[in-house]
Amino acid sequence: MTPPNDPKAEKAVLGSVMLDSGGCSLRLAMNILTPDMFYQEDHRKVFQTMLDMGPTVPLDSITIMDKMGPAVESIGGQAFILGLLDAVGHSAHLRHYAQIVARLYWEREINQECTRLVSCKDPGNIEAISAAVRSRDSVGRDRTEAIGDVLHQAIEWHERKEVRTLYTIGIPSLDILWGGCLPGEITTWAAAPGVGKSLLMVNIMRHCAEKEWPCLMVGTEMSNTEQVDRIISVFGGPSAFNLRRGLRPEQWSHYTTTAGRLSDMGIRLMDNPEPTLSDIENAIVESKPKVVFVDYLTHCSLPIMSKADPMRLRIREFMTRLHSIARRHEVVVHLASQLNRMSYAGKADMAPTMGELAESSAVEQESSRVVLLWEPPIEEKDNKPDVRFLQAINCKSRESKRKKKVGLMLDEGSLRITELAEERQTTVEDRYV
Repeated sequence: MTPPNDPKAEKAVLGSVMLDSGGCSLRLAMNILTPDMFYQEDHRKVFQTMLDMGPTVPLDSITIMDKMGPAVESIGGQAFILGLLDAVGHSAHLRHYAQIVARLYWEREINQECTRLVSCKDPGNIEAISAAVRSRDSVGRDRTEAIGDVLHQAIEWHERKEVRTLYTIGIPSLDILWGGCLPGEITTWAAAPGVGKSLLMVNIMRHCAEKEWPCLMVGTEMSNTEQVDRIISVFGGPSAFNLRRGLRPEQWSHYTTTAGRLSDMGIRLMDNPEPTLSDIENAIVESKPKVVFVDYLTHCSLPIMSKADPMRLRIREFMTRLHSIARRHEVVVHLASQLNRMSYAGKADMAPTMGELAESSAVEQESSRVVLLWEPPIEEKDNKPDVRFLQAINCKSRESKRKKKVGLMLDEGSLRITELAEERQTTVEDRYV
């Protein structure tokens, strides 16, 4: 009689891992399965190859076949590898597929130990059977911890918290409200196109870099060279106007002085118009930042679980995996996102709401904080044509349920964004409320 096994579930596990561009699926499978749990020898070889490659390497039919080399022909070659993808009902069900494989493995172990007990009548096999039964029954269950152990961990955490860094953003009102950001948290900044969310990312990065916190900027809209000119202005170099029209000889000293100061800061730039989660994680592993800026969500390469999946599910999967990456590498993430063009169209003179954040429920769920940025319509700007007034609306934060509004000023020459003084906050607020 054939031992308990499910070839379709085994193929679905391998196919689901191959469909994931971020490596999170392999980590999930690794937490549940080992190669020997697969009944089919060919499936064991493929899973072992995936483990050898690791979660930071793209796993698809081409890379796996390249890693296996000539040995791939012994399992059926390209047709076999591609056939694994056809077995996937939905890659979001990977955990369920893996649990089926694990449970059947322990069923086989129980059967094997029972056979040994009958043949050799060794009482030691009884304990082996009991252990296998416990392992089988624990598949799919959440692990539990005694509260005493959890309290011990909590005490250690609070002891460490005395020297734990709280990562501020340089906007005093929000820093006071939040108390700083913790590693593993995502703060989402959303705005309509052209409002200034990308500039805000650079301004927050300036604050972090001056605090000597290593930073990684994942840019999707411009090249690193273009990004550097913007950074130079924000960090106190020549104005954006001068950089656009070309520097005069007497301005080069100012530029090189700022560039020299910048080069000593722990800032890494990643220029990728469509970064995958794997690209982002690899950059984090390589550069070891404390604060990561992703600019912006819509330009990132979103996970494809199946061709029929709507954008909302793909964004939710992206956010879930990005949150996992942030926690795993203990980094603070600032994520720029768009407002929904359809729902916010024609409402530029009105403050945005959470419902107008593109795929708001998917983004909000994994974000520790959500801030909406907009430019209120103000008739006059105190005779400063190169100044824009913005407002940041704290719509969600774990620290407070209060919807905090903060007035900001954007100097289009220096590209600096600063918080308005308290009396100016009231003055500006009166002009558009």
